Amino acid sequence: MKFKRSADELQKKRSRPASIDAVIDALTSYVKGQLVRPLSGAGRWLLFGIVGGVLVGAGVVFMLLGLLRLLQTELSGISAAD
Repeated sequence: MKFKRSADELQKKRSRPASIDAVIDALTSYVKGQLVRPLSGAGRWLLFGIVGGVLVGAGVVFMLLGLLRLLQTELSGISAAD
């Protein structure tokens, strides 16, 4: 069962200055919400970018290796015909 406060109690609570602990708690929750969580998300995107770059690089190396092998196979008959 919820306890309902009277209008006088609510007015007293609103007129009281915030304590130092409340300000520190509000500041830390703000910093976590605005800095820490987005930075952890950025770390995840950075990890995906690095993994993607490595995979694309490996794909390019294999394509160049295949192209080199194709050229060796197709052009080997030209020099042997002499």
